[in-house]
Amino acid sequence: MVDTFIGRSKQHKLPVSQLDIDTFVDIWATYDREGTGYIERDDLENIFIDLYNKDCSFFNEDPEEILTHEARVRIIINLELPMHDNFTRFMFYDVLMTVCRYTTQRVILRDEHELLKKTVVATLMWK
Repeated sequence: MVDTFIGRSKQHKLPVSQLDIDTFVDIWATYDREGTGYIERDDLENIFIDLYNKDCSFFNEDPEEILTHEARVRIIINLELPMHDNFTRFMFYDVLMTVCRYTTQRVILRDEHELLKKTVVATLMWK
């Protein structure tokens, strides 16, 4: 699954790189020391903070979205991540794929917004 995403990221120039994936894996491993593929519910917020603090694409579009506890909780809720083991744990692939999708969507929206702004400015200049 990860290989498929990486292959597509190269093919379509998606904003998530191999370095981003490797960073995610390394950070995840610090919270999942036994390699179970799961982290505790409370660790997810710390993973997001760690990803923000690293030089990677995750959560770097808008620092305000990750800097406060309330903002991080809002992101976690909006991501609609499936939870496991009586709503106490998150699974590695669920989080990785969702964070990749979230990052990609944010960049696409930003780029579309920039294109729209340029189009409006160009249209106004022609008048």
